[in-house]
Amino acid sequence: QEFFWINFCAAAMTAVDVPAVKLPYEMGHVRQVLDSARDTKYVGGHAGAVTTPREDARKFRCPDQLAETCECIVEMYELLWRWGNLDRKNRNFYRRFGFVIPDSIVMVKGRPYAWYFMSKKDGALLRKKSESLEIPVIEKAFTDMAESAKNKGNTSGIVAVWIPMTSQFPEDRCPMRYAEYMSITDVRNFLKSGLNATRSGLLQAFVAPHGISNLLIRTVQFHDKVSLALRTNRYLLSQTSIPIFKRAATFDGWQGLSGVMYKYVNKRAGDDIEERIIGAANSLFARIQQERVRQMHFLAPNQYIALHFKVDADHVPHFIFASIIPEEEVILQTKEKLIMEDEVVTGPIPHADLIPGGTDRRISTENGYEPPMTARRRLLEEQEQAELGEVDENGTTMEPLRLVTAHYHEGEDPRPPPPRPMPRSARQTSQEQAKEFRPKMTTAMPTLPTAPYAAVRGPVDPASTGRVHGGTSGYEVYMENMKQPLILRRPGDSTEASRDPDGQPKESTGELPPDAHVDG
Repeated sequence: QEFFWINFCAAAMTAVDVPAVKLPYEMGHVRQVLDSARDTKYVGGHAGAVTTPREDARKFRCPDQLAETCECIVEMYELLWRWGNLDRKNRNFYRRFGFVIPDSIVMVKGRPYAWYFMSKKDGALLRKKSESLEIPVIEKAFTDMAESAKNKGNTSGIVAVWIPMTSQFPEDRCPMRYAEYMSITDVRNFLKSGLNATRSGLLQAFVAPHGISNLLIRTVQFHDKVSLALRTNRYLLSQTSIPIFKRAATFDGWQGLSGVMYKYVNKRAGDDIEERIIGAANSLFARIQQERVRQMHFLAPNQYIALHFKVDADHVPHFIFASIIPEEEVILQTKEKLIMEDEVVTGPIPHADLIPGGTDRRISTENGYEPPMTARRRLLEEQEQAELGEVDENGTTMEPLRLVTAHYHEGEDPRPPPPRPMPRSARQTSQEQAKEFRPKMTTAMPTLPTAPYAAVRGPVDPASTGRVHGGTSGYEVYMENMKQPLILRRPGDSTEASRDPDGQPKESTGELPPDAHVDG
């Protein structure tokens, strides 16, 4: 409905000659994307809205259809590692950039390639040596993480998440392009028998959120605008009777499993947590552009990089992964900022003079004219002041003065009688005088469309109705409660008279008989 209103206003503004503002994108294309998004995936413009109860139930009955394609850019962790080590004197990654990363192990064709982690000593982003990239070492590290999470009261049982790798070469991508959430048992089975030559991606430690449900924050950049979207799973992480993926999926699963918000509020993390995440994403987007990551992956103009963050129980933002999403999702996420740059919002309102307060012109009182409402308000204020009396320097109300020679009887009201209403002739004169001081419109009066039909008093035969009718012209004086034709023939007109010499009906002139009465 809001986009229909925008398009309607844009059509109304075509008659107004307004200089267009140069935007880095085409607003017409944005409107088209927003309008076309109202399909089964984005019902009413909201992702995850239920189309029908039948469709919703069918999705829940098929667990294999809940996962959606989710791939990550593994080169981002190498970029962050190099970025964090540019300043060797100030290596604290969180103080410099406002976020950290969990333990992330990059797998290439079934073998560990790199292991990135945060130093507990100085907070630097480090990379483990090649000697530590062994399956037993990785298994022991995740086992210790599971024990530590259990001691902290985390009963979800989720230890790690596997995200496949995206690549510009199709042969390097995984056959299964879905994210997987794993318990410690799943991690051990994955490391022993799940890795093969077709497995390339990221094995990352699961970050427990600060709430009772899993969440993920996605930031995107559309030209110069960075927007944020928060997805929160509808299930509790502690509901171990529900499959892990169903209670942990966010952007990597069906939209019906989670709810989306385009703002993030966390009072415990601070009122500026949303600005901090957007600021961190903005600086990271600038670094991505500097490192030419888009060119590295041969991204099309309608493909964008999305950065995903999560806030843990200690209210520290974590960078999870980066993915590639289509332009449609980016525009839908940034629509609130894009709408505010539409010419419908920034341009002048057509016929604004007809709106109360829409013009700077005001009634002039130079010739002594006082509008009736202003005069009435002034008289009421004078009456109220006369009732209250004057106020002295101490703020005490003094009684109104009474003339000694005033002729009034005891018990009568000494106040002057209220003014009498003006006679009809004087009121008419005042109204005619007010027309001269009404504010002038800067635009011409808008043309009003003609009515689709008009009700007329048509000819009625008194004998057919059984009622007595007045009038001498043969036309009825009352109006039927129905739609009447706009063009009427007189009772004396014949069908032959309305045809031309060739026998064809004559073209109507659109004029009513002179005795016909038209209302409306």
